[in-house]
Amino acid sequence: MDLYVEKMRYAAVKCMTRSYRPTLPVSYVAHILGFGTADEKDREGLQECIEWLKAHGACLTSDNSGEMMLDSKASMASLFMPDPEDAVALETRV
Repeated sequence: MDLYVEKMRYAAVKCMTRSYRPTLPVSYVAHILGFGTADEKDREGLQECIEWLKAHGACLTSDNSGEMMLDSKASMASLFMPDPEDAVALETRV
């Protein structure tokens, strides 16, 4: 299942950006995507989710209370699937 986690998380975030407007709490996104636990104090999982979202081109903002929010409208156009870190370049011969 570890092979599909990245693709499934990406597909879920794409779906959430189309479904929820204008913003969505990153703590909720972290819970849905399986980063850490549902515990509000799980800062490690929340930070991992924030880094994952940034790596995939998500637009993050903060609300008046300081909570991190996913700007779903802006993120819908900017999300992308980055190249894997362990990808091997293919050699082309002429």
